Amino acid sequence: MILLLCLSILFITYLGIAFKLFPKYEIDAFQAITINYIVCIITGYLFAGHALSINDIITAPWGWSALVVGTIFITTFYLIAKTVEFYGLTIATIMQKMTLVVTTVFAIWVYSESTTLGKVIGITLACIALILTNYTKTGSINTKKLFYPILTFLF
Repeated sequence: MILLLCLSILFITYLGIAFKLFPKYEIDAFQAITINYIVCIITGYLFAGHALSINDIITAPWGWSALVVGTIFITTFYLIAKTVEFYGLTIATIMQKMTLVVTTVFAIWVYSESTTLGKVIGITLACIALILTNYTKTGSINTKKLFYPILTFLF
């Protein structure tokens, strides 16, 4: 378990650093993410163990959900790249970690768990932290670019 946690931290850190370097090397984030997904699709196809056709994938029970999840992943990675570009690596990482708030609220709702005072306070503090991390040095929120970290948080 500790190995998986360390690998997760390593790869999330690498992802943020890679996105931070995109503007320096004039790499378009959307193109890089799209090419990455094309390479992943080709790699999956080559290692599938048997020939797959587009029709097989689309008609499979998981075909459309895979398309939806893939689209969400591409969108999320693009939002993370833009958050890193406009706000820096720290804010982008915070927004990614704050997704646990959404997951927690969803789990409480779907599994009909009890809402204790501790859970409500924790979720409230997490939401306040989300707002406070988007303040600039002047004490105001940059509303033009605020949607990138918010959407990173939600996705």
